[in-house]
Amino acid sequence: MGEEKSRYQKLYRFEPLENWVDDEEDPKMNKRRIETVREGSIWMSIPDNFNDPFDARHTITNSAPGMIPELLCAIRSLYAGFSKNATQEQKERIEVYERLRSRWILDDRVQRELIKLVDSTGDRYLNDSTLPDSIADVLRSYRMTCFNSTGISSPLMWAHYGRNHQGFCVEYEVDLNAKENWVDYSLQSVVYSSRFDYKTLTDALLQPEKFVNWYCWTKSVDWSYEKEHRLVCFDYKSEGLHKLPEGLRVSAIHIGANCDPRHERLLLETCRELSITPFKMNVNPELFEINSEVVDS
Repeated sequence: MGEEKSRYQKLYRFEPLENWVDDEEDPKMNKRRIETVREGSIWMSIPDNFNDPFDARHTITNSAPGMIPELLCAIRSLYAGFSKNATQEQKERIEVYERLRSRWILDDRVQRELIKLVDSTGDRYLNDSTLPDSIADVLRSYRMTCFNSTGISSPLMWAHYGRNHQGFCVEYEVDLNAKENWVDYSLQSVVYSSRFDYKTLTDALLQPEKFVNWYCWTKSVDWSYEKEHRLVCFDYKSEGLHKLPEGLRVSAIHIGANCDPRHERLLLETCRELSITPFKMNVNPELFEINSEVVDS
């Protein structure tokens, strides 16, 4: 039983709902947010639209000038499989590396530049290379969405992301076994740091997985109260709705304490359609607490 329980993880995503003015039509965005949950989809954004100006905006510097010759040799050796003169062994090695370690940054443009690097001599090409810009373009094409593990009783999260407790919180269940098989997605907890750090081209090429993790899942320590987990999509889909990857499902909906009764009815209907349990947040009159109670729908 313990192993079965540990296979699943609970994450939460707070959704705002705009005011529904009497005698007026409900704002379209409200309907869309509720329909998105009902359809098993989730909104994924480009990092430029996040509310943190530092988020996923880290600097990549060109480490080529003065690069240690051994590092340049290591990069050429690692990516030699891209060369038109590559041996079968080198081609097989790069196929494994692409699949397991560096697939997230090796789009066609980056591969073309790596071919030029591998087939060149000395460091002249690398000094003038636009590889840092190409890799940065790949990183900016990622689509991201955010969850938290604070639970549903955080007044701060309800105030900041649930529109002053008028919205709702979606509870998700993650199958950790299924998550291990994802190819185009990755879900990880955010690492909080007091430094707005930078990485070099060498970091990107020699440790691409670690480099991507740093770029996508590092934020300022000021946000640590959110205990954020971030889902990243690497397959260059447009910003917008994505179907939930297999193993990530809606397990409950928690309705805000100040939710409009008309929105509450729509959310209860959604719970019935999805066969999940609805909850309603209630303010504790004696303590600075809000509690979640099952709604008899």
